[in-house]
Amino acid sequence: MKNSFKPEPRPFPHVESENFINNLKQRIKRRVRNRQYLTNESYIECLEAICMDSGFNDRNSYCNILKALELQSKHIHIDENRMRCLSKEELIPNTEYFVVRGKLELEISLNNESDSRMKVYGVYMDGRYWPDDLGIYDDSPLLAKPVENPFEFLSKLGLTGEKQVYIINHQTDLEHWLGGWSGIAFLQEQLVRKNIDLSIWLSLESSIRPNIIT
Repeated sequence: MKNSFKPEPRPFPHVESENFINNLKQRIKRRVRNRQYLTNESYIECLEAICMDSGFNDRNSYCNILKALELQSKHIHIDENRMRCLSKEELIPNTEYFVVRGKLELEISLNNESDSRMKVYGVYMDGRYWPDDLGIYDDSPLLAKPVENPFEFLSKLGLTGEKQVYIINHQTDLEHWLGGWSGIAFLQEQLVRKNIDLSIWLSLESSIRPNIIT
């Protein structure tokens, strides 16, 4: 009998969150092994010390937060809105875009570890990183650009090998991108200018500059 049901849409693996979680695990494991080598402490004792030194309450807190991140990654993996922004959303003619890559950071909630999550903090643009690259703060304004040919535009940036590129035209999609999607994205200019974090990171308002500690 022929199956009359349509197959489920194939999700796009969320490489950014998977890499973030794997790198966190490897970083903790490497520090634990190094401490174990230098001391006579057991692996569990070293893990406890390294977890606390890394900002977690203890090793149980670290494990619980890892579970929260893995759950977040799973939700992002199957998010239909994310799939739409990757495969169906289109650039709007005569509209300017910023092309950036979001950088994931860990936001730890010690009061409720299940609320811990990955989120975008800072973006890469033109090979520089906001807000940490001190060399960007000059009098040259950053400008969004009209994009007629996305492939050609990405080619100029050396990004043609990227398989997942978001097109963000809506406020809710921008919030989701900042809330964990990350990766490379065409962000509609007006959405960026209305977002406080992005405006500060990209220094779009001359009156708003992050504090720089030298």
